[in-house]
This record gives sequence, structure tokens and C-alpha cells, in this order.
Amino acid sequence: PDLDFLKFHAEDKKEAESDMFEVIWGTKDSEIKDQTATAAMLNLQPMTSKLNKWSSSAEQIEEESAEILANYYIRGKSPEQKIANIRYGRNYIIFSPSYLLESYHNSREKADPDTIKDAKLIEYLNSKYQNDPHGLGIALKKKELEMYVHYTVEQVSSIFGNIEAQKKMLFIDWWESLNYEEKEKDIKALEILRDTFINQKTVNNGNSSSEQVQTRDGRGQIQHEV
Repeated sequence: PDLDFLKFHAEDKKEAESDMFEVIWGTKDSEIKDQTATAAMLNLQPMTSKLNKWSSSAEQIEEESAEILANYYIRGKSPEQKIANIRYGRNYIIFSPSYLLESYHNSREKADPDTIKDAKLIEYLNSKYQNDPHGLGIALKKKELEMYVHYTVEQVSSIFGNIEAQKKMLFIDWWESLNYEEKEKDIKALEILRDTFINQKTVNNGNSSSEQVQTRDGRGQIQHEV
């Protein structure tokens, strides 16, 4: 086939894919990408409505299946007696990790309240590790264990002093020293390991200068890698 036909075929395929996306989700793919947070949320409302409808249908199917099994296995149970109550969540992971990470960084730059930054960071981690529940669990534990998680080392030094900034840097060293099995320990055990490591290495004489802290500020940037 000639070049014009191949170009027409590629454009026709792309248009067909866009039409199918709109039929399924009630919105266009192009309306979700490269939008402000408010505009993106408005354009995602039709998609959320579709997901709610499908979730409700799936809940009903699973609930009825559970009732059928219960009627078969539970002796003396009346078919009219309903014991299954299936409810799915409605907090969908729709945005890409890169979009959510950018939103989180913007929230940090605007100095939003920590509750907002916490919610955005958790949303980002859930999106990044949506196919890796073990990785998600470890990343969430790291978030809880890291002191001043939304602040850089330089910011911590400026607000709380060099000792606290040193503790944050030492946390990074400690976390990177752990192997995967150690990171899977429960959070209480990890807190003890963290505090022991930091207390052993913290310089308590107050001689660490702000210049020393700033030379390692690049390590203070939050890197949510496991």
C-alpha cells in the first residue's frame, strides 16, 4: 500500500480507539491528559460514574454467588435469609503515578497543610504500587517511619536545627542499609531499629554545621523507592 493509505489507516485506527474509549468511559482520553487538577477531576466524573456502576454490578454478582454457596453449605439456612453483604470501595486509582507525584510536589511547594500532603503522597504510592501489594506496604511503612517526610534536609535544618536534620539524613542511610526481608518487619520493630541506628550515630555536641547539612541536601529529597 502507498504512503497515503498507511497514513489514513493509522489516523482511522487512532480515531476508532478514541471513539471506543469515549463510549466505554463517557469522556475522551485527551480531556484527561495535560489538564489542571480541577479540570481533570471534572473530566473524570463520567469515568467515575461508569466505575461506580460496574462496581455495583460486581457487588451484586458476588453477593448472589455467596448466597447460593451459603444455601448449599449451611444446613438449616432459609433461602429467604440473607447473610452476604458485599461492598467494594469507591476510591479508584485513575491518575498516573507521574501525574500524582507532580501534584504532590506542587502541594509541597505551596506549603499545603500536612494532612493534604499526606493524602496526596498516599494516593501517589497506591498508584505506583497498584500491582505490587508488598511494595506498597513497604513504601507506606517508610512514609510513616521517616521523620519530617514532607520536608527537605535543608528545610528541617532551618526550622528545627542541625541535629534534627542530621537525624533525617541518618534515616536515609539506615533505610538504604536494610534488605528486603528487614523492610518487611512490622512498623514497631522497624521503629526500634531506626531509633537505635540514629541514636548511635547522632552527633549530640551540636558541632555539625549548616554547611555540612546542605552538602547532603540532595539526599534529603524524598525518594519513594524501595
